[in-house]
Amino acid sequence: MLLSFSANTVDPLILEKTLIGRREVVDRVEQELLEKILKTQTYQSLLIAPRGSGKTHITKVLHYRLKSNQTLDDRILVAYMNEDERGIANFSDFIRHILLSFIKHQEGQYENLNDLIYEVADLAIHKQEEAFRQILLEFIGEKGLVVLIENLNVLFDKKTGMGLEGQSKLRSLMHEHNQFSILATSQNLFYQIQDVKAPFYNFFNIEHLQKLDFATAFEFIKVQASLTEDEHLEQGISTPIFKGKVKAIYRLTGGNHRLLVMFFNFLKIDLKSDLSKVFVKTMNDLKPYYEQFLNALSPQQQKIIQFLSSKHTPQMGKDIARFCFIATNTLSKQTSELVEKGYLDKNKIGKDTYYELKEPLMRICFEITDNASGAAKLFIDFLSVLYSEEDLQLRYLKFKFGAELDKDKRTKYEEEALLYKRSLPNKLLIDLDTIPIPILKNGNSLEKEISLILTDRRLKAEQTKEAKTIRKSSLLHFLGEELLHRIRLEYKSGRKIYNDLNFFNNLLEEKEFKENIFLHRHLYDLYTGIKKSKKARRHLNIIIELPSSSIESLTIKGETYYKLKKYKKALECFDNAIKINGEDPALYFNKGKSFYKLKKYKKAIECFDKAIEIDPNNEDVYAKKGKSYRKLESFEESIEAYKKSININPNNDYYYWELGALYSDTKNYDNAIEYYNHAIKINPNSALYYISLADAYEKLQDYTKTIENCKKAISIDPKLVWLYNQIGEAYLNLNKYQSAIEAFKQVVLIDQEDRTANLNLGLSYFSTGQYELAKKHFTLFIKTDPDSVIGYIFQGLVSIGLNEYDLAKNYFSIASEKEPIDVFYLNLLGSGYLYLNEQEKALKSLKKGLLYDKEDYNINTSFVQYY
Repeated sequence: MLLSFSANTVDPLILEKTLIGRREVVDRVEQELLEKILKTQTYQSLLIAPRGSGKTHITKVLHYRLKSNQTLDDRILVAYMNEDERGIANFSDFIRHILLSFIKHQEGQYENLNDLIYEVADLAIHKQEEAFRQILLEFIGEKGLVVLIENLNVLFDKKTGMGLEGQSKLRSLMHEHNQFSILATSQNLFYQIQDVKAPFYNFFNIEHLQKLDFATAFEFIKVQASLTEDEHLEQGISTPIFKGKVKAIYRLTGGNHRLLVMFFNFLKIDLKSDLSKVFVKTMNDLKPYYEQFLNALSPQQQKIIQFLSSKHTPQMGKDIARFCFIATNTLSKQTSELVEKGYLDKNKIGKDTYYELKEPLMRICFEITDNASGAAKLFIDFLSVLYSEEDLQLRYLKFKFGAELDKDKRTKYEEEALLYKRSLPNKLLIDLDTIPIPILKNGNSLEKEISLILTDRRLKAEQTKEAKTIRKSSLLHFLGEELLHRIRLEYKSGRKIYNDLNFFNNLLEEKEFKENIFLHRHLYDLYTGIKKSKKARRHLNIIIELPSSSIESLTIKGETYYKLKKYKKALECFDNAIKINGEDPALYFNKGKSFYKLKKYKKAIECFDKAIEIDPNNEDVYAKKGKSYRKLESFEESIEAYKKSININPNNDYYYWELGALYSDTKNYDNAIEYYNHAIKINPNSALYYISLADAYEKLQDYTKTIENCKKAISIDPKLVWLYNQIGEAYLNLNKYQSAIEAFKQVVLIDQEDRTANLNLGLSYFSTGQYELAKKHFTLFIKTDPDSVIGYIFQGLVSIGLNEYDLAKNYFSIASEKEPIDVFYLNLLGSGYLYLNEQEKALKSLKKGLLYDKEDYNINTSFVQYY
């Protein structure tokens, strides 16, 4: 099956089958590369496309084809780099990562490379680059080298990569040795290849990957369906309904490969709520990636990106200028730069210019995180297109009643029912919720029974005036949701939006719709969507005045204020809503969350207690209550609240982790370990839980289990290289110096200037009498932390070990000037001075140590030596 991320882990044969919309590009790049290689020439290619457009997919296929081509066996080596190469700060790092890629993919005679890299690690830093360069050239010999690398813009950047100096050295190497071909990708064009003075200007064959059109996207979905071996799904491919569903997915995703893979799963499984959580988590995990680009932009460009992130359709330039408060001539310059950088798409229709975000992933990321109900609304829109209203009713009741029949699946079914409930109009829900639970022994005949009930009720309702009112209200709700959906997912001009608004405003003139909550709600949403805040607020005020329905509008308004971080105004809305209905637990929950944001934790707890009094079965309320008590450092009450959350939902692994953290706060590490293990039992794929478990064992001085859990965390997320520092420290406590050294080496292999690793390596080598190596790593430690006393003290002790006494005095002098205040440091300093016969300085350091701890054994022992 395809994965939405990490395409490089998927079977290459599956990737070949799903190379829809990209096969022509891959075939051409492969053919051009082969022609060059067979002529002993080089070939340079750069593919440009937004995140999620299939670049990793292409790179993996090219790697597979190159390694499968037997005619190339004796001609080339392939350096297949990681999708996100990290820690390349210079040219030396770049070559080292190429060597690491050979080891990872067992390229050529790779067996001795790891030892060679470790040997280079022991050389002086200024000698390492040339050493790595020679290793690479000797390794490839007379063969050609094809480097497959993604995110070339990150590699070339001076902040995140090797900068101009590294580029120049790479260009020189490629010029001197005509053996290097680079097949690279990037999210956008970047200045390092556009600047005429740059080493790689006009160097690559550049190709922009095009978006998938609907026909190609449909073919992509069909191929995915064929891989599932699901007969029911494959049979449905040829039906108009299936094509309509794919069209809904295409409109939502904009033809983005990654989103097409994600939403394809909605066609396969019955429980949509499970995938909605995974999708939201994925989008939240991606947000920091997009934020780093947003932070690098000018404030005006940030405003433009944020404005377009809230829109589902292209926006006219004049509207962007108006709502971003940017002069028209300034906007033109800013949007041109954003188009050039690859953030925006620009289209001209007649005299009007429209802009939209190039990456739908970016818009969805910000929509979900900036709007508390964004995720739910996203899936409600999706479900509204995926199913007819009759299907939504049927699925809502099926899972609602199924939750009562199947206790083991109760929580899952309740979540699923809630998703469909939110997709249905409120007045229709009032009618649906009056349906009694069918008396059935099992769920086999449940769907059939519900279908019969709905058909019977619909026929009876059509004969009454009440039924006509319900139908009108439902129809109005449907029209409103359809309009909102079209605005989000289709290209629409400003004039068309206003025509739609006129249609709904005309309905207000009809008496039966004048006070219809759905109509005012849709008008509020529409005016908000085009930034007509005054008109939008007018409809909010109308909703508030409606005596029977204003609670919904007040809740909406309160949630809006909450989202805008105007928590006091949010409280006013929730209080007014409570005056109307003081028995709605959700209102007290929202009120409590607002107090929490205002750091009024006691008042927040009062609100959560009231919500619990009305509905004692809401796990989230107890969890938020526990969080408030934790802020007040009332740990017992916090623990009690989280335990109640677990009683309601014993399958929420995060609650167990929170409890473990609370017990860690109170130094009750045995209990902390118990709850961390509960969390791991439910979710064994969270590195965070193993890290917390390792910390707890470390506090209990069980270093063997500390090491074991750190290694489990790394196996889940190999990027957690810094955990090797904790592993090494645990080995030091076990007096296993060589194992400690090997652990710390893992850190410096990625980051040679890691402060903690260099200090610990220095201490480890010092403890084993390897003074030269200790000196090297203490030097690196001092370079990264020149204000730390311990580095100079240990350099002094190392100098004594090397009989460099003048140098030792100099280091101790620097340490003394920095005025160490830790009794351990003072004792080391005093002992060092004693060895050098600097009696007065030794006495001064030892006396100062006594001021901090008169009972310290080591400092008193040093005094005995002095006298």
